[in-house]
Amino acid sequence: MRLGEIINLKWSSVDMNRGIILVENNHSLTTKNKRNRVIPFNQSVTKVLTGIIRENELDLVFLRNGRQHNPDEVARKFKTYVIQLGFEKKLHFHHLRHSFCSQLAL
Repeated sequence: MRLGEIINLKWSSVDMNRGIILVENNHSLTTKNKRNRVIPFNQSVTKVLTGIIRENELDLVFLRNGRQHNPDEVARKFKTYVIQLGFEKKLHFHHLRHSFCSQLAL
């Protein structure tokens, strides 16, 4: 998923029983290609999601201090960790998406 899609992910788009996330266009998000899509998730993601408290009026999955994440803040924090861990400084959050797709192709 893209950063904006993750930040705007709502519990109503997560089907834990079927193990899928519906990424769809709505008032708070327009997908890059303007098409809805279904993303399957595995047991590791299920464990992460079941550990998140669902009680918020925004219905958002990922919050920071009860508020929606700022994409610039997330990108900066990611870059900080990249540098601290000694990875190549050219690495950006979006590269996670590319890495995931590459692993699926193997």
